[in-house]
Amino acid sequence: SRDNQPRYPVTVKQIYDANPSSDDNMKFVIDGVEVDNVKLVGMVFKKSERVTDVSFMIDDFTGRIGCRRWINDSDDTKDVEILEEGVYVRVHGHLKSFKGEKQVVVYAIRPVNDFNEIGYHYIECIHSHGIRMKSKKTAKDADFSSAKTTTLNTPNGHQASQQEYSLDGLGTTEKMVLDFLLLPSSV
Repeated sequence: SRDNQPRYPVTVKQIYDANPSSDDNMKFVIDGVEVDNVKLVGMVFKKSERVTDVSFMIDDFTGRIGCRRWINDSDDTKDVEILEEGVYVRVHGHLKSFKGEKQVVVYAIRPVNDFNEIGYHYIECIHSHGIRMKSKKTAKDADFSSAKTTTLNTPNGHQASQQEYSLDGLGTTEKMVLDFLLLPSSV
């Protein structure tokens, strides 16, 4: 069941960059991991309602992807009532391909009421990407046993301890975010 499978935080760009799995199980591979259930945060565009389903686009500033929510009962109808163009939502769904186009078949929708959730989603995506890239590198015999601990003095006199790891698997943007978060004023 979908509740037993992990939901991967992803961006639309990661979905477009995903490759089909080598198995015939209709899954996609993102950062070397087969992904079925995903979670996205973005703005709703191009909402189109029919009796059996509601289709819409999600824009998360890395791209736009089509989403579809099937209407089976009154609970499903209540879920899609919150969909309005220009509103930020969090969606959970299955990553699918239909007629060569990737899309998300949504099974849960909720509005974003706290805009910190948008930033948190991106941090979660970066963290998840970093973890997958580290495990990919570890699988290729990377040595992370040389981690060392450093102590930072924060402006208010507290000390913060952190682990330093190799960041070879991260891109420029991820490194910039981590560098910013490691500044003493951010600790």
